[in-house]
Amino acid sequence: MNLRYIFTNAYYRSLKSIRDNYLFLISTTLTPMTLLFVVWILSNGKDLPFALAGGIIALTTSVGIFEAGNIAFFRFDLRYVDLLITTATTKMDFLLGEIFGALAWAFPGFIIYLLLDLYMHLLNPISFVLTLFIIGIVLISTSSIAFWISGLTKTSRNVWGLTSLLSIFMTIIPPTFYSYTLLPKPILYLLSIFPTTPAAVLEQGLFGIAPMDWSMLAILIIETIVYLVLGIYLIKWRDE
Repeated sequence: MNLRYIFTNAYYRSLKSIRDNYLFLISTTLTPMTLLFVVWILSNGKDLPFALAGGIIALTTSVGIFEAGNIAFFRFDLRYVDLLITTATTKMDFLLGEIFGALAWAFPGFIIYLLLDLYMHLLNPISFVLTLFIIGIVLISTSSIAFWISGLTKTSRNVWGLTSLLSIFMTIIPPTFYSYTLLPKPILYLLSIFPTTPAAVLEQGLFGIAPMDWSMLAILIIETIVYLVLGIYLIKWRDE
């Protein structure tokens, strides 16, 4: 594992890029907050805990999925990957560098959501640690899906539109901003193909606003491994 590359890439993909593209950082942070506001208005505050539980998952998902556009841009427009394959950098190094870089873009939103969760007394020390763990798993799984998408595309032209649609499907249809108990079990397990579904179920359980379903943790971990393997397998590297 090339730790020097991973952290150097993460630095340039995050802190250095944010300085030159701060408007995208503001947009990334405010979009889930907008949905939070809508839920608060429509439910007169009754469903606000569900929006707080799912909002941090939606933010993580959006940041992870949008990595597909960045990766495709690096591959087809900048030919950055062509440079990497001549070095000792591996697919996993590249993916981890992108994941850590994406984390910085979501960090301001994480802080806002976690402060709101603490203010609403929805988090305790144990649920706080588990929430950080779930966020990390979701970021890995969604970034792996982004890696997967970029590996299947031949041009960066349509990737941004595809990731926007996928981000909507993964953050609005699953029970991120409403109680998962409203869904019939078959529909809930069908939607579990999206990592946002088991993550949202777990968050609602940790927040004490819905029954805990620990089976969703196994589903989330298993599908994250599957998406990670698929993402690494599908991306073109050297002469594969």
